[in-house]
Amino acid sequence: MAHAPIWVACLMVPLCVTACSKKDNHVYIPDEAEALSERIQTQSNPVPVLVTAEQLQPLASSDAVDDGPLESFHQQLTDKQQQADWQTFRQQLKLKPDQIVWLGSQRRRFKEDFNPVDLRHTDAYPQANQLMINYFRRLKSPNSIEVQGELETTADYQQRLDAAQQQHQQLTGKLKVDLSHLELALNVLHAPVCFNADDQDAYNAIEYDADHETLSLRTSIPYVTEKEVLAQAYNPNFDGQQVEVLKVELHYPLAQAKSNLDDLKRGTCLGYLLQLDAGQRLTVKQLILSAYSSDTAIPQPIVYRFQPQQLGYDLYQEQQEVTRREDGTRDYHPKPRQLLRSTDIPIPQQIDYRFGLANTSVETQGASDE
Repeated sequence: MAHAPIWVACLMVPLCVTACSKKDNHVYIPDEAEALSERIQTQSNPVPVLVTAEQLQPLASSDAVDDGPLESFHQQLTDKQQQADWQTFRQQLKLKPDQIVWLGSQRRRFKEDFNPVDLRHTDAYPQANQLMINYFRRLKSPNSIEVQGELETTADYQQRLDAAQQQHQQLTGKLKVDLSHLELALNVLHAPVCFNADDQDAYNAIEYDADHETLSLRTSIPYVTEKEVLAQAYNPNFDGQQVEVLKVELHYPLAQAKSNLDDLKRGTCLGYLLQLDAGQRLTVKQLILSAYSSDTAIPQPIVYRFQPQQLGYDLYQEQQEVTRREDGTRDYHPKPRQLLRSTDIPIPQQIDYRFGLANTSVETQGASDE
């Protein structure tokens, strides 16, 4: 477990998550009037505070906390390059201080607990809330002090103890948890959901309709190709398989498509723009596509904010059909695909959860619910 003095060095470091970097020449904001209204200097508009320094209490020795997510949070919070890249990404999207992006962390993509970004998973919000609070509660926890030495008087030991406690209080007394930490926690805990045109099958595709200026994307979660699944249906031991497909459809101007479609097809990730209200609740306002351009020596990020024409999940059942040949042997092959259910995701969407201390397991005296 990392000790507080190591972590304290990062207290003033802003949010950082693996994403886009460098200058962007391909930014498109659908509503130009809105874009102008959102060009706000962060310095004059501070990030909303979710837990004040007075409310933040140290972790107790009896508190059971998983060190794994805390360490991931710490690593990404203190990665200066990630921090700079993410701030550039936010600036390209022209975000307000009360807005965050839930895109996921590339570091999460190859872990066994894949845990993709998914608006249907309502437990994502309390988990992120608890992670960011526990991180700063741990920072406020007293450091372990070496026991009194054999050649150390009780008075000297007490002086050393008092000095260490005073230093720790100075370093952590003004700690607070703000919206940028919630943004980081949400991303740390989840893998990004991405699309590509490598397979172009029933589960995975990026397609463009020039007549209607419509971009359609779909991907299986977790990723699997139609060919891989159907090949199993020829195996006598195949028990069937369910495949979930995320589908997104949006208006994408033809001029943008002529410039960026090839880059989008090489790999595009989907994110969500969320905005905090006065009651410390979030609302999903828009969707975001994030990709890279390859028309320059150094790949340039492409970002696009939009309201979807369609956003939803389809769950398919792939099954095996068995027939008998004239010689009595069995023939195994796929049955026609069955759609089990479709789930539409409305945007905008208000999240029924209040962030901060209101819904955490540990609250301080004086922290009210409303």
